[in-house]
Amino acid sequence: MLAAESLGVSFEDVAIVTGNTCTGQYDLINARGSSELASVGHLLLKAVEEAKQRIREIAAPVFQAKPEEIEIRRKKAYIKGYPEGAKPLIDVLVAPVTVSATGPPGSTFPEIKPGFRAQQPLVLAVEVEVDVETGVVTPIKMVVGLFPGKMINQGVVRGQAFGGSVQ
Repeated sequence: MLAAESLGVSFEDVAIVTGNTCTGQYDLINARGSSELASVGHLLLKAVEEAKQRIREIAAPVFQAKPEEIEIRRKKAYIKGYPEGAKPLIDVLVAPVTVSATGPPGSTFPEIKPGFRAQQPLVLAVEVEVDVETGVVTPIKMVVGLFPGKMINQGVVRGQAFGGSVQ
């Protein structure tokens, strides 16, 4: 939703792919307790800006303008100050656009601001019983504490905290 809004694309035009660790990141950067927004939301917005810049570069020759003169809004591109000359992005984009919030393979996540990285505090404690004869460990009680920041959906936060804890 953040990417769609930032790109000026309606949510109905967005395809969301979930549940495949081959095509998505799996707990690479604290993907637990619904901390994704706080952990990588800023990276998503950086990726959107990178996508917009790439779109401007592709659109510039179409408008015979410099990339920095191109504005992107409501699924259209146009020269700044001349929205009446807007063209649909689908007509402007004739080449694939690939962007990444992390940069080239092997690069690390950038700092939010100097000296600060997005991290979510988390603590997990488990009370267990150990059968000293068999070595079998039985969990008795588990307590999870995390600070997810502003929760967009409390049910999802609770579900991810529980799911992440039992992994």
